[in-house]
Amino acid sequence: MQVGEGEVVAIIGGSGCGKSTLLRLIAGLEPPTRGEIRLGGRRLLEPDERVNIVFQEPRLFPWLTVADNIAFGLRHLDRGERSAWVGAVLSRIGLSGYGGRWIRELSGGQAQRVALARGLVTRPSVLLLDEPFSALDAMTRTDLQDHLSDLWHDNGSTMLLVTHDIEEAVALADRIIVMRPCRAASLRLCRSICPADGTAIRQASLS
Repeated sequence: MQVGEGEVVAIIGGSGCGKSTLLRLIAGLEPPTRGEIRLGGRRLLEPDERVNIVFQEPRLFPWLTVADNIAFGLRHLDRGERSAWVGAVLSRIGLSGYGGRWIRELSGGQAQRVALARGLVTRPSVLLLDEPFSALDAMTRTDLQDHLSDLWHDNGSTMLLVTHDIEEAVALADRIIVMRPCRAASLRLCRSICPADGTAIRQASLS
């Protein structure tokens, strides 16, 4: 399996087929039993600062404010630069003025926006997304998909998105990998979405 620089790849498949495990392997959270994972020609054996992951739950630090959560990976910058970066990202995700709030004061959708912003603010080479919208209602999910697309256009990171939602995969991805136990199929999508894309993916996931 190869993923190109700046490519958005969605991974779909039934429960238990290894989608989340694949992301954990790429993130360096679990060691592979066979094979190897490479990024830019370098083998990944442990968590790498070039790879960030966003989970189904926001997993934010409750003792930090919204701004400090987003700035957590920007400690190498001086205070002025951090503030400017965080302010720009908050504006991009529709949360201007929320920097001083605590995580407990946010809705589920707002917290997940902060998690996405924290994942992308460091401009990682690879962003892994493990069903980040699955616990949200339909309107919030669509809104966050738009924010994710905006952030991706700003950063150009390679993204791997695990999802059960075929429409979400078609809307966000350049390519879709359909996983089943012991095998996987890859489908290239055209950026102008047509109904045939969803039909082809459903057929591949069932075959």
